Amino acid sequence: MPDETRKDSDYNVGKSQELGEPASDGNAKSVMDAPVTFSLRGLDGQMISAGEGLAQLYEDNLTVLPKFGEVLSFTYRSFLEYGASDYRIEILFTTKERLSLSDLGLQCEDFERNMVNLRNQLILSDMLMNEKMFQPTARGSLTMMGSDSRPLLSGEGELRIYETALVVLPDAGDPLRIPYSDIKSFNAQDYMLEITTEYGEKFSASQLGQRLDPFTKALSDASLALQQKVVSMLTKLLPLSSPVDIRRVARYMKEGRAARRSDITAVSPSIWDDLEKRLKTVNMDLEYSFLKDMSQQGRICIGIKEGLLDQPDAQYLWFLIPIYSLDPSKPGNAIAMEASSTGETGRATYFFRMATRSDYRNFKDMHALDEICDTAISTINRAMIEINFRREPIYLKEEQFMEPKYQKYLFAVQRLNALRCLRELYIGRVFHQTPEQWRADVDDLLKFNASASDDNARWQGRQPEVENASARENDN
Repeated sequence: MPDETRKDSDYNVGKSQELGEPASDGNAKSVMDAPVTFSLRGLDGQMISAGEGLAQLYEDNLTVLPKFGEVLSFTYRSFLEYGASDYRIEILFTTKERLSLSDLGLQCEDFERNMVNLRNQLILSDMLMNEKMFQPTARGSLTMMGSDSRPLLSGEGELRIYETALVVLPDAGDPLRIPYSDIKSFNAQDYMLEITTEYGEKFSASQLGQRLDPFTKALSDASLALQQKVVSMLTKLLPLSSPVDIRRVARYMKEGRAARRSDITAVSPSIWDDLEKRLKTVNMDLEYSFLKDMSQQGRICIGIKEGLLDQPDAQYLWFLIPIYSLDPSKPGNAIAMEASSTGETGRATYFFRMATRSDYRNFKDMHALDEICDTAISTINRAMIEINFRREPIYLKEEQFMEPKYQKYLFAVQRLNALRCLRELYIGRVFHQTPEQWRADVDDLLKFNASASDDNARWQGRQPEVENASARENDN
């Protein structure tokens, strides 16, 4: 609570700084207030503002009301680094400006904890997560190493269990999401949880104490429930297939992952045939057949996903079709992606590069191209799961992220490697208006991709009328 000797009239309410969004709409209540001595320095170290004031935490921003001068307001999205010591909180923003809040006294710990929690809640939403959280949570000492043994995380933090992923919330740093489909193994003993992902990353949480056993059980239950959901979806989708084959195929299709044709046919050729037939029931067979004829068919992938956005009970089929060859006269260096949609919304086929355009033209060995294809498909598969199958942030232009309606994607596009990767590989998208139009535009996109030399070049193509509701894409 603020010092009662300071009155509201002591603090001037004026315009907010460009660093962040306004503190509130005038009706929002702060989560916590604390009197502070503050200073804001610019990129060059020069003082921008300093003095005594009232620091306020809102759901989406930190605001400083000075006794004299303009209000300083900073969205949590603009935090780059932060830390606390000696009753002082230091925050470095993405603009490289630095805010210091001192003289917090005994309120410092509570203020920092509330600030971090509010930021994490906003960032979790910005990470494109809209899922139910399960109990219990746990706290401990956290570390994570990349597949190249590079440290990715170190410090204290909280662990949370969501429907599709383990979420790590460091006390200082950005949240980290570990999808259950990425977990290769985990071990719990001696008050420590250790996880290895299929991509060679290693995560550990120590000093979990008595929370270890109940947390590990809840984590295991959530992961098994997700696997069982995949089995259940496949059973409904493929009622004539044997339960044994369904369970084996489900291993390749965890959490919506698209499974390769060669992997599924190794289990049961009839299951792959049935999946292809199912594409007809969701009006994707014409597009699939057209793209299939020019593809490397053994590496086509089909997936099933449940619970996208505002239709949690719906089931979506999606596919990845790689198009490449050693013949430069044919379309190539492209992976087509499409998902079924519901209602009156339209659809679009997305295309991504496999390799840089200069590298692709120099390939002389089909085996090497196959390996590039497998890597690209694995990357797209993982990235789509990580961004929860959102497609809007893939195609938006950089300047659009500054518009109010798209700022929810700003953190994701700045910090999520998966989304940045998809944006780098993105070639363009083809809308569905008529079959003839769609096929003509696909041919035009593939010709563009073959002739372009700049990896940043995007196919523009024709766009549907925005007023035409049937042409709008369902951004699952």
